[in-house]
Amino acid sequence: MTERRQAKNKKATVTRQEHKEQKEVIQELSAASMSKSSIKMVLLRLVAIILLVLVAMIVGSMIGYGVIGDGDAMDVLKPATWTHVFDMMDGTQDK
Repeated sequence: MTERRQAKNKKATVTRQEHKEQKEVIQELSAASMSKSSIKMVLLRLVAIILLVLVAMIVGSMIGYGVIGDGDAMDVLKPATWTHVFDMMDGTQDK
């Protein structure tokens, strides 16, 4: 019985070097998972910023066209309005 215990204890004991290697592997794995989550957060923030910029552009266009200009604010969302604007910019159409 004592031989079994000794054999079991030999298998269970870990040298300092093995323990250090295991600790390094665990740290590398946790660093890799940390970097994945930080990448996800950066991408989420980037998408949120892009959406906020788009909303600000649309609201600004609506205010500019509807309040400052003499048009209806909802006309900014019509493709015909932008076709007319781009045609004026190209010089293919007069005011």
